[in-house]
Amino acid sequence: MFKNLLSYFKFLKSVFQYNTKYSILFTQILDECIRLGVSSILFFIFLSFMVGAVCGIHLTSMLKGMLFAEKIIPVGLKNIFFLEFSPAMMCIVFIGKNITAIAGQLFFLKTSGHFDNLKVVGIRTASYICLPKIIATTIVYPLLTILSCFFSLLGGFLFCVCINNMNAIAFISAYVSVYNFKYLILCIIKSIVFGFVCGSVSSYIGYNYDTTKNEDLITISQKCFTCCCLLVLGCDVFLNFINYCLTK
Repeated sequence: MFKNLLSYFKFLKSVFQYNTKYSILFTQILDECIRLGVSSILFFIFLSFMVGAVCGIHLTSMLKGMLFAEKIIPVGLKNIFFLEFSPAMMCIVFIGKNITAIAGQLFFLKTSGHFDNLKVVGIRTASYICLPKIIATTIVYPLLTILSCFFSLLGGFLFCVCINNMNAIAFISAYVSVYNFKYLILCIIKSIVFGFVCGSVSSYIGYNYDTTKNEDLITISQKCFTCCCLLVLGCDVFLNFINYCLTK
């Protein structure tokens, strides 16, 4: 593990040594952002809306009849979505849908000899191929996280107001009046860290594929998914612990 960690940081060092025109880098980043973001927008909206409604159902059934339930439920929904669901749990979905595809794409490029062709013309393959993907995931995932927060809150709001007949104005005022800005900041920080970790780890796994091991695409994808999930959850615990120490 220590050897792999050193190799990972060495890979990151080589990634940020970009030696091609920055206009090409900008075009590559834009293409990656469109590929990663556009294909995930509708899925994130639908999943977040459904989970928001489900959380609204559970909180309503748990707190039914309690005093100040109309104030507690929106606060609970906001804390669930801002602190864990949108940044962390949706990241697991993002890994399975998009991040493993990055490792698979790099796997095919390496096995097809594309890396060797780029090295012949003097291009640093790690930075030319991997850097746009890392930057794109760092940009796209925070935007998807904010989108997930909005639609998950909307799903919970519509269930509680339309189905459970809660007061819409009181529900919205509870959302806003007890709004804690630091929760949103923590959510965005988490999403940026998770996006960078997922993009860099998947690029590292795909780029450093060892052709002598005769691994196939399924093995590479499983390895990428497992590593990214474990690192995301580990970073989630670490960031929550830092937030707890700062607010203690």
